[in-house]
Amino acid sequence: MMRLPWTMLLVGFLLPGTLRAEPKLQQFFAQNCVKCHGTSDAWEMPADRNYPAMTEALAWAVSCGSCHDSSAAGAHFASQTAPNGAESCAVCHGDSKELGVERTCTDLSDVLCDPDIDAVTICSPHPFHCAQAVAAAEAGKHVLVEKPMAMDVDEATRMIDAADAARVCLYVAESAVYQPIAPFLRDVVRSGRWIGELTSASVTAGFRAPIYGYPDRRAWLAKPELGGKGTWTLHGIHTVAQLRYVLGEVAVVYARQHRAASFQRQDVEATVSAALTLVSGVTVHLLQTAETKMPAALAGYVLHGDRGSLHAHAAGCRLFTDEEDGTHIDIPPARHSEHALELEAFADAVAGAEGPTTGVAERRSLAVVEAGYESMNCGKPIDLEQRFGAL
Repeated sequence: MMRLPWTMLLVGFLLPGTLRAEPKLQQFFAQNCVKCHGTSDAWEMPADRNYPAMTEALAWAVSCGSCHDSSAAGAHFASQTAPNGAESCAVCHGDSKELGVERTCTDLSDVLCDPDIDAVTICSPHPFHCAQAVAAAEAGKHVLVEKPMAMDVDEATRMIDAADAARVCLYVAESAVYQPIAPFLRDVVRSGRWIGELTSASVTAGFRAPIYGYPDRRAWLAKPELGGKGTWTLHGIHTVAQLRYVLGEVAVVYARQHRAASFQRQDVEATVSAALTLVSGVTVHLLQTAETKMPAALAGYVLHGDRGSLHAHAAGCRLFTDEEDGTHIDIPPARHSEHALELEAFADAVAGAEGPTTGVAERRSLAVVEAGYESMNCGKPIDLEQRFGAL
């Protein structure tokens, strides 16, 4: 499909991980990263470096951290902005660089009034998503918004309505749907390969963080008073979005929460156990936790069918049938990183294609999460159609 030429300006901070995965950026690495890290994969590990000669040495930690949001990137710019460091953003983003930045804006209105900007990506804190997305749509800009797309279903609906009225694309940066495991398992379920017709499933995801929270500029993510949330929203939205893509739409949500004595927060959920009834009638048992050590071998999907069962996680899957007893099956790798693929899907959606994480699709993920909280509070199952109407 031919893509329409368009310019996307960042609002907030850039999606992490895109850079490394794009083969077309090999030239970028050759021109820039190798100046410090050589021609191998040395940038993945600490190593002796030959610092490039730069005339300007500034404290870039805040600036770099606002875009390159990972522990590896953090370690990189923390070392390079020390007194002996001599790097700056210009190494990657300066004039004539492949990722050169032509200009920046500090006011959203400047972006929305610029006729040369066709699309914006909104990566600001969750409480700002709705207002910013609506304003962008009303200005005629296509919108890529980070997950969760809004604080609740009502906000998501306002965003969808604004995009429809302006005839622009509203797309959600829900990276979990673009992970290799998602299309692999979706094909297994839809085709009946190996396991036959799906009869039951369980999905387990999480980690152990007794002192639940985020450091520095990301601290708001776990502070409800600033729009932050617990693990059911911050991590469960990923799990639910991928689950929907793999297994199908959810009709009813029944959820309960738990906090171990070791979990030091009382204002957010620590573990959520949910029974999700799919439109197909299949029940999915979902565990989302921030208080349980979760090795990869015990996480992921367990799919049961009328001809076999399959346990799958990021490292691969095992198949159990009359002929197979734990046979390992590799999950095919993706063409690019999940973040690169979601950006590619957004570009395709702008050009008219139908992608998996549209605003309408991810409103359904948000509805499952919102219904989960309501179910925890009232102790009863929540029927999504009865609660929210047509989604």
